[in-house]
Amino acid sequence: MSQYTRENPITAPWSGTEAAGDINAILDAMLSGNSGASRPPDAALGCLWVKSTVDPDIWEVMIYNGTDADIKMGEFDITTDIFTAVGSSDLVDDATPELGGNLDTNNHMIIESQGANVTAASSISFDGTGNFYIIDGDTNITGIANIGGAVAIEVYFTGAPLLSHHATNFRLPNDEDIQVRAGDRGWIRQIATGQYRLSFFQRGDGTALAGAPAFNHIITKSVTPLDAEMTFTEFNNTKYVDYQFVFRNFYGSLNGTQLQMRTSSTGGAPYDSAVNDYLKTNLLTGQNEMTLTAAIGNMVNKGFSGTVNLYDPAGANFTLVDLVGTIFDPSGRIQIEQGAGVRVSNDAVNAVWFSLSSIGTLTSGEVSMYGRLRQ
Repeated sequence: MSQYTRENPITAPWSGTEAAGDINAILDAMLSGNSGASRPPDAALGCLWVKSTVDPDIWEVMIYNGTDADIKMGEFDITTDIFTAVGSSDLVDDATPELGGNLDTNNHMIIESQGANVTAASSISFDGTGNFYIIDGDTNITGIANIGGAVAIEVYFTGAPLLSHHATNFRLPNDEDIQVRAGDRGWIRQIATGQYRLSFFQRGDGTALAGAPAFNHIITKSVTPLDAEMTFTEFNNTKYVDYQFVFRNFYGSLNGTQLQMRTSSTGGAPYDSAVNDYLKTNLLTGQNEMTLTAAIGNMVNKGFSGTVNLYDPAGANFTLVDLVGTIFDPSGRIQIEQGAGVRVSNDAVNAVWFSLSSIGTLTSGEVSMYGRLRQ
């Protein structure tokens, strides 16, 4: 790498050796880009030269303006073979890159990214690290603070928050609130500053958005043999309005027992068991539990299968219960079973207890608890 210094004027004839030496020096300067610590001394307007002394791995490409200044055009990194022009920057470092026209991806895809998970809250924000977000939790969402500078984002729900419609800040389809179910997804689009719209929403199971709310599975418990009872305390009366318990082949160690139920307003500590706490089908006298079925046999695979429903246990009225299913009676005959009962109290129920009459223990079966989402 070199530069050429011309002898001007030439005052004596050149020998062949001198001429060849000058020509070779000129060629060296040209082939090395007039590289040096400063502009070539004989530079003219438009002279391009390389400043290579600031950093041995970074060459600065300069152009002479013909009077008094050298203008830097860019830098060439000889370790990466990358040239960076002055005025350009890596998109990684440019927080607000702009296009001068439509983007042609040349048959290549644009890879999207997932942002940090967001916890459901009354007003939620997205951090701008992606265009797809997972929203966790069940807290009701009443507004959007921001969507991280994006025009639209996709969201996926792992919980079941209630989305509340707002005419400007968070507008929902049909201007109606939506009770989300785990697995639902949607698109949130910014319409104007501080104004957002849920422009698309899809149920995770493919069902229509409109219509009666479905039952969400809460928990399934299997009978532990020799246990005397099975309890459920997994109530969420803010989220669910009704509950359903699905019994599958539920029976005990003794022949002729009946399915019984008690409730609690204190999380199961204790369960209500006083005389007159309950009424059951066709009886006006109070009971210390609800007996919901006729006698059930204790033969293998011949127990009770059916559903028990609790209606609005958090409401201000008595908690009503009904049952429908099939049983095998003590002689092995199958029959349809229906029953009903009521907890004679206005207290909010938040736990239930199932057992079999007499002193028999549980033998087999499973029970699944579901909740009907509030609208």
